[in-house]
Amino acid sequence: MKAEHKIWVENALLEIAQKTEGYSPREKLNAKISYLQNVFDKVPTLVMTDEEWEIFVLKSNEVLEQIPRKEEGKTMQYRNYLKRLSSFRNYIRQEFNFVPKGFYLRIFVALGIILGVVLGLFLRQISITILLGMGLGLIVGSYLDRKSERKNKVL
Repeated sequence: MKAEHKIWVENALLEIAQKTEGYSPREKLNAKISYLQNVFDKVPTLVMTDEEWEIFVLKSNEVLEQIPRKEEGKTMQYRNYLKRLSSFRNYIRQEFNFVPKGFYLRIFVALGIILGVVLGLFLRQISITILLGMGLGLIVGSYLDRKSERKNKVL
C-alpha cells in the first residue's frame, strides 16, 4: 500500500471513530460501522491503479460524510447514510468481490425455501420440500461463504 493511501485510511478510520464516539454498541451495529472499518482495512491493500484509488476515495468520502453524529435527546437519522452505504456495498462487491459475512447463506436459504414451496405445490408435499429446499440452500450457501473466507473476501 502506498504511503498516501495509508495516511488516507488512517484519517478515514479516525473520522469514523470521531463521528461514532457516542454510539451505543447497538447503534454501531445498526450503522454497520464494523463493515466500514473492515473495508478500509482490506480494500486499500489491493493493488489499484490511481484511477481506481480515486474512485474508491470518492465513494468512501460520500459514505463518510453521511455518517450521522449522535446528539443528546435526539433520535439518530440513518436514512441518507444507509442509502449511501447500500450503494457503497454494491460497489465494493462488484469491483473487489468482497461480500459481507453470511452473504451467500442468506441468499441460498431464501432461494431454497422458494424452490421448496414451488416443488411442494407441484408434488403436494409442501412441508417436506420446504425442508429439503432450505437444507440444500444451507449447504450451498455455507459452501460459498467458506470459499469466500478462504479467499479472504469476507468483510
